[in-house]
Amino acid sequence: MEPNSQTVRGRGRPPLSEGVRQRLLTHARELLRSGEQESLPIRQLAASAGVSTGSFYKFFPDQHALREALAMDVYAELALILDRTLSQAAGQSVYDRVMHLAVAYVDYVQANEKLWANLLEFRRQYRDSNVLAVEAENALFGVLEAELDKLDGVDGAGLRADLARALWASVHGITVQTVPNSFKEDPRGDALEQMRLIIDAVITRYSS
Repeated sequence: MEPNSQTVRGRGRPPLSEGVRQRLLTHARELLRSGEQESLPIRQLAASAGVSTGSFYKFFPDQHALREALAMDVYAELALILDRTLSQAAGQSVYDRVMHLAVAYVDYVQANEKLWANLLEFRRQYRDSNVLAVEAENALFGVLEAELDKLDGVDGAGLRADLARALWASVHGITVQTVPNSFKEDPRGDALEQMRLIIDAVITRYSS
């Protein structure tokens, strides 16, 4: 008599789930965010997530794979925040919407300093060799490009892309330079005021 296919059990351990992978990433994020150490010890992460070191390597073959996954996680998280920010600013002017994006960016970087530093270091090491990271960055630039495309004076994809990258670079530069180095009582407010000057200049220049 042949066994019933519904009662036959496969041999070996069940496959690791996506939930385990996400749990490992969550513990890695928490370790970086705590600021206790810059490294991500694999044995410690595996133990904290309740899996073996061997199981860890099935998801992340090395430190590069882990840091890549963390970087992509941050890209995805920031993209969701920017989309939500624009949804909440529906009906407002291009200037106001772009300023809201700038505020969301600076707040995210401040709240996730170590995670953002990991992303920047990852991009510095691999530059344009990582296709997923390039696509993720282009998607973020695309959010800003879509707003600038509403300005009458922005004519053509080339100009739109250049303006988006210029504004993004300005906001990023002010975030990483002014916020930690400002001599004013409100470093965040100081940074945002500088951003307002640049964003207002661009929006005014290309509004007609």
